[in-house]
Amino acid sequence: MENAIVAREGDLKWIDELYNVLIQSGISCMVTTDDGCNKGCCGDKYRLMVSSQDTERANDRIEEYYAEVHPEIRASKAMMSQGKCPACSCPVDPEAVECPDCGLTLLIIE
Repeated sequence: MENAIVAREGDLKWIDELYNVLIQSGISCMVTTDDGCNKGCCGDKYRLMVSSQDTERANDRIEEYYAEVHPEIRASKAMMSQGKCPACSCPVDPEAVECPDCGLTLLIIE
């Protein structure tokens, strides 16, 4: 695969599930792994790789699939787009990090 890019990283079960979703959608991909440490305290890291040309299509399909598996995400996004906390419906600023009423984390800053 030319110019492979990491689409997602995670445990084998989740990456295998996403691999099957992409393959069934006609998007070529592969799974790579880095072995964990020899002590057994670090798990293996699995990466779902797609070509740079398919990155956007793969990410869109993964997001669609995630919304299919977790339909509550659509409702939460709709509430956020209306300026409301998805947990308590309190009005929130679009840039708010957490809800001022219930404390729900709304934005994760890395």
